[in-house]
Amino acid sequence: MQNQYSKKVRIISYHNAHNFGAILQAYGLQETLKKLGYTDVLFMHYEPTYLKNRYNPLSKKNRTPSHGNIIKKLKWLIGYLYFCINSFLRNQHFKKSIKRLLNQTSIKYDEYTSYVDETIDILICGSDQIWNCDITGKVDPIFFGKNIYKHLGYAISYAASSELSSISAKQNIEEIKSNLNNLKEISVREYQLKVILEQYTQKAIKTCIDPTLLAGSEVFNKICLLYTSDAADE
Repeated sequence: MQNQYSKKVRIISYHNAHNFGAILQAYGLQETLKKLGYTDVLFMHYEPTYLKNRYNPLSKKNRTPSHGNIIKKLKWLIGYLYFCINSFLRNQHFKKSIKRLLNQTSIKYDEYTSYVDETIDILICGSDQIWNCDITGKVDPIFFGKNIYKHLGYAISYAASSELSSISAKQNIEEIKSNLNNLKEISVREYQLKVILEQYTQKAIKTCIDPTLLAGSEVFNKICLLYTSDAADE
């Protein structure tokens, strides 16, 4: 019989986003699960185009001045090059930290639909703004635990979040209703989101704290010690 703590736990979240909150919430949930005794905890290596483009300076709209003298255009070009270089360096630092702090699956997953011949026992969707259609462009079923594995054991959400206007937009409601049915248990971060989603499902919805608060200072002190040690070695 399989031991509870040897079960395969997978997390789908915005852990590859290049901002401090995204990485810290992911690290907090990962480390909390480890503290609870789970030994096989990995993030789904999911990097959809819509998320990667948020941090790609070349994907931004070209704001080249359409008028003005050569000096004005040259100043714009210098500023744009400076922005691109800084963005590149910032992205590299975030990628390095993600690789160092977070455990990911070796397989990368395709956008919107992914099928893998592997079974897992528990899938956790969240936290972060995984249900925000202003980010995903449309309802992304993967963040509701759909289409990830052919044989899925138990899918739940933990502290999932969204812009309220996005989750209640008419064009998204029917898909959200359908995808909520894929989850055995549902928890969200904000009470207002709970109220909205309760209109779409008969399942009980709970509110819970963000993983950064769940983990506590003890978990995050390890990051401070890790990077302080690096600075001392340089």
